[in-house]
Amino acid sequence: MKRITYMTLALLSITALSCNKVQEQETIKQTENNGDNGTEVKTGAYSFKVSLPGKDTKISLSDGEKAVSYTWESGDKIVLVYDGKGYVFTASEEGLSGNTATFTGDLPEGLSDGSTLEAYYPCNIENDGDTFEGISFSAPNTSDITSKDFASSLPMYASFAYNASAENPSFTFENQVSILEVHIKPSIGNASFNSLSVMTSATSGKMITTGTFKAGEWSDTSKNTIDVDFSEDITASSDNDYVHYFAVPPQEEEFKLQVCLYEKSDDDSQPLFLTETSSENTIGAGKCYVVTPPFVTFYFKDSAVGKILQDALGDMVGDVTLGDEKTYFMTFDDAAKVDLNEYTQTLDETEGYPLFSATEITTFDEFQYFTGMTSLDSKTIKESYEIGDGEYEEDEYDCGFFDFCASLTSITLPSTIASIGKGAFDYCTALASIEIPSGVTSIGWRAFFYCTALTEITFPEDSKLNSIGEEAFGYCEKLKSIEIPEGVTTIESGIFYKCTALTSITIPDNVTSIGSTAFSGCESLASITIPDKVTSIGVGAFSSCPALESITIPKGVTTIAHSLFYSCKGLKSVTFKGVIETWNRYVFAYFTSDDSHTDDSEITKNITLTLASGQKEKIFDYIVWSTESYNDATFTDNKLTYNNGTTLYEFSEINYSD
Repeated sequence: MKRITYMTLALLSITALSCNKVQEQETIKQTENNGDNGTEVKTGAYSFKVSLPGKDTKISLSDGEKAVSYTWESGDKIVLVYDGKGYVFTASEEGLSGNTATFTGDLPEGLSDGSTLEAYYPCNIENDGDTFEGISFSAPNTSDITSKDFASSLPMYASFAYNASAENPSFTFENQVSILEVHIKPSIGNASFNSLSVMTSATSGKMITTGTFKAGEWSDTSKNTIDVDFSEDITASSDNDYVHYFAVPPQEEEFKLQVCLYEKSDDDSQPLFLTETSSENTIGAGKCYVVTPPFVTFYFKDSAVGKILQDALGDMVGDVTLGDEKTYFMTFDDAAKVDLNEYTQTLDETEGYPLFSATEITTFDEFQYFTGMTSLDSKTIKESYEIGDGEYEEDEYDCGFFDFCASLTSITLPSTIASIGKGAFDYCTALASIEIPSGVTSIGWRAFFYCTALTEITFPEDSKLNSIGEEAFGYCEKLKSIEIPEGVTTIESGIFYKCTALTSITIPDNVTSIGSTAFSGCESLASITIPDKVTSIGVGAFSSCPALESITIPKGVTTIAHSLFYSCKGLKSVTFKGVIETWNRYVFAYFTSDDSHTDDSEITKNITLTLASGQKEKIFDYIVWSTESYNDATFTDNKLTYNNGTTLYEFSEINYSD
């Protein structure tokens, strides 16, 4: 079929394009013989005279009307559908006259007087009796949309009742399939999506999509859905806009449409964005349905998050039932206005807990859209306990923003966050990874304490972080590596306590102090580089690191802290670059099975000790002064020995560096 375009089409918004309503069909007249009653029946090959819309037919589009003309060609095919099966009819050379042609084919089997026939163009079946699965159509390439004959390539549809006594049957096609154009502009913040879904409330016919995608059957009497997966993720940084087209047959009842964008993964199928439009009219009749861009509504993948927010924020959070599950959504504008620090909940009859504390949420990547927030604050909880005889004692403690959310596996923080408060994620035992926004300047005490599933903490290159609180990552048992941002100058006490899987850590050059037990219990840590600017290292900073084999202490450190390398049984080399003034007890000791201390010599006899030049004559002083009975000890042959013969220290070798 030839189509000639008279106007150039420019499609610049998300629209649903409806074409002219079907003209009232002419009654098909046909002679039939049913055998018993003597009525004549025609079987086998049969012909219909089929017309296309007239010359200069006007198609209603979002940007006005477009005039098109249609011409049949010999060999064009249409499909007649009866009882779910398709029958091919072909245009013959004889009878061609502009937009009218004679189509010949075999009548459907079982056809009876009054039966409904549907006619479709183009034809996408090969053999008579094939199951009809809808038609497809060719849409323009999005990069060349204005030069394509878009409107005149729309599918054709007609429906009519078979009349056994009619003669010279004929009917006229109209562009009866409404076209929905989904024009996607990747412009929403950090959003990323890779799939599109269109749902309608239409109850008859089939919805059709372009390209290689097949027609979508109505899944039930209330909804039809077609999903399209994109070849690549669409993000705000994408260079091109994306266009996809859908066709919907005419409907006789009110029409409702939902368009959703998804970010899909193997275990994630909730929509990320939704736009919805409703019409009081039926589809067709030259209507133009407009879905206003941009997509401004996002769904919460975890309904538990949506429920909590709806209870707290009221009408700001809407809900819709998709399938069997209620799903909650918000607009980007509303989310940006809300500071969730201002909302609390009641737990165990105690008021004032953070909104999400100890809840069963599983994922909250939509948190990134709450750009009105600048901090994750803790709440101070006060509780009274009866201690007897009617007397009460008041207890006070800090409760973190997401603490004890034991099922939380994924969260994306808003880019506007500048501080992560005390205990923000402590005991989030399912949280596997987290990216800290570049604007965060401080991470509070125990912010990620006991996040036992945490394997990755990512800081951007332009991170503004300058402080990390004590025990911030304590008991992150699966954390293997971390690179601390350059702005941090202090490694606080217990910051990586019991991070048993930690094998690699980068400490910034500007760090000047390392706190007590900072790396204690890092059982997999084999080596670590301490920056030259460090001047103090706290008690037990590297205790219970059995995999640690070598370490160099900068020259600014003059005090060897108590239990500094306690139970570091794998140590082979220790270098002190500075002039040591104090050497405290149990630097190299460890507990025995009966919970008593060993002498340091159990470990040091395997260690090569390297000291700064000029320290040889002083080594006795600062080691002896670290013992209780220094007056009764001597240091010879790399050994510190009491007069009773007990060896406190015994180094494999002692060297002196320049």
